[in-house]
Amino acid sequence: MRFAFERLKIVLEPSGASALAALMAGRVDSPPRRVGVIASCGNIDVRRFTELVSDRECSL
Repeated sequence: MRFAFERLKIVLEPSGASALAALMAGRVDSPPRRVGVIASCGNIDVRRFTELVSDRECSL
């Protein structure tokens, strides 16, 4: 979520960021040269988003 917000300038909800996170973490076996990622957003409260992307430890 933080990467998408800081680098891509989009707000993602936690489940919407999971595909991007898996790809970035190398959890996708032999990805093809081009990959499409569906990143959904908008279903998160502003306070919760701030809490999740901050450097502080958050409670799930």
